[in-house]
Amino acid sequence: MAEARGRGFKELIRVEPALQRFFEALGETSRPVEQVPIMNALGRVLASDVKSKVDIPPFDRAAMDGYAVVAEDTFGSSSTNPLMFDIAGRVDIGGKAKVRGGRGRAVSIVTGAPIPPDTDAVIMLEYTRKPKELTVEILKAVTPGDNVSRKGEDVQKDSVILRRGTVLKPQDIGMLAGIGSTTVDVVLPPLVGVLSTGDELTQLGDALEQGKIYDVNRPVSLSLIREMGCIPMDLGICRDDPKAVATALREGLSKADVLLVSAGTSVGERDIVPSIVNSLGSPGVLVHGVAIRPAVPTGLAVIDGKPIVLLPGFPVAAMVAFDAFVKPLLNRLLGSEATPIPKVKARMLRRVPSHGGLRAYARVKVRRDGDNYVAEPLRVSGAGVISSMVKADGLLIIPEDKEGVEEGEVVEVILLRPVK
Repeated sequence: MAEARGRGFKELIRVEPALQRFFEALGETSRPVEQVPIMNALGRVLASDVKSKVDIPPFDRAAMDGYAVVAEDTFGSSSTNPLMFDIAGRVDIGGKAKVRGGRGRAVSIVTGAPIPPDTDAVIMLEYTRKPKELTVEILKAVTPGDNVSRKGEDVQKDSVILRRGTVLKPQDIGMLAGIGSTTVDVVLPPLVGVLSTGDELTQLGDALEQGKIYDVNRPVSLSLIREMGCIPMDLGICRDDPKAVATALREGLSKADVLLVSAGTSVGERDIVPSIVNSLGSPGVLVHGVAIRPAVPTGLAVIDGKPIVLLPGFPVAAMVAFDAFVKPLLNRLLGSEATPIPKVKARMLRRVPSHGGLRAYARVKVRRDGDNYVAEPLRVSGAGVISSMVKADGLLIIPEDKEGVEEGEVVEVILLRPVK
């Protein structure tokens, strides 16, 4: 790709074609697999389908406290016409049914206990009376299967209960425990290195000198990586020196599976990162300049099979680039589907202009208006204004072919925080 430094971007490529070019150059991205205890598997990505080796429940069991009976024996019973049954015994939870039912016999049973032989329904305790110690009156008819949880009703043996690529949630851990699994095969998460560049950057904890700023992009990117279930690797800050940047990039490529480089990616004379990346291997920078605002200077590269994403220097632009390009990349490496994003429909209180041909990310405040939501764009929303992301409740994505959003228009907003 031609050098853009000092000349400007020749073209801006849209997000989907940029990702396609990136992924095609990256090729096959299968990751190693590791086996972990299920108690350590929360948030991990399943490496293969999981089949149940057992039925759940493993036996027919009572779904209510009451009496196990032959349903046909209860036909015609009511509160005004109770039918009398002999109590044959009792079945408790956690043991075998050692007593049998049969015609005219009722077996006392608790929820979760196995259904005794020669019974096919449970009459709830509320619809019975005990006139004598070993006698019960049935006050309501039941049909076969009433108040019985059948073997395999929840999960059938040999059925697939969790699919490959599933990001494991607490309920999934419960399912694995329910089928007796102690371990599970998961994808080994990629190690993602994050390097910040810039003479103006200061490490957190150091005194802030005149003309310097604290590095924001690195902590944000490392946190986003961790949030996605990947392993962040802090590569620190590198000054704007070609040799220093090249050395830091080589070190990052030698250690990490993915490399994120912040700043030095635009078209100014000091934006040296793209040309240095091209010098490290092939195919090099595939995309430089994307049709997305505020992240136009984003670059995508592959060096000898390893992906590199060049993030803009302004914090908001870097976060937008992470959302548009790094998240799909990491999901691809993990073999997982994108995590569902909380969204709401909201009516815009003001017009939001947009540049034609660019996908725009507008930061908005969201609040309830009765049973509906309304959204208002933040008045201060520059690419370097980190407070705008803190103050925003959501993001409004305006497509490339849409020239803004009108006042009163109902739009879909991606929520960054719960709406108060």
